[in-house]
Amino acid sequence: MKSGHISKAKTIAVASLATLAAAAATGGSAAAGGGTIDAEVKAKFNSNLFRVTGHVISEGKCERQRLVKVFEKHPGKDEIVGQDVTDSGGKFSVNPGGSINGGTPHYAKAVEKELQSGKTCLKAKSDTFIPNDD
Repeated sequence: MKSGHISKAKTIAVASLATLAAAAATGGSAAAGGGTIDAEVKAKFNSNLFRVTGHVISEGKCERQRLVKVFEKHPGKDEIVGQDVTDSGGKFSVNPGGSINGGTPHYAKAVEKELQSGKTCLKAKSDTFIPNDD
């Protein structure tokens, strides 16, 4: 091989590495369908039902069948008080089983979910709320 010339195999290898690096830099995948989808969680305490209700807001497939956990904030590790899986519209309803402390902040968290397309529904957390019996 003459000086200054790059072989065809080296050119292909460099192009492949560049594609992988670009995908990694954007948080995506080099494979078709990769990438991430953002989500938002809204939650509140419904004193009439004694339940935490809310919904996950995202693209349709990231709203459906999404595991949502409700936590009570504590110094150190927060305590899970219940969980539910969202319906087809992204709604959830958690029965805390009498473990709601009315003066303590709580929040809901949708866990990360992988779709068959290879995309990832990112985890999301609601604003904190303080349950009350009003």
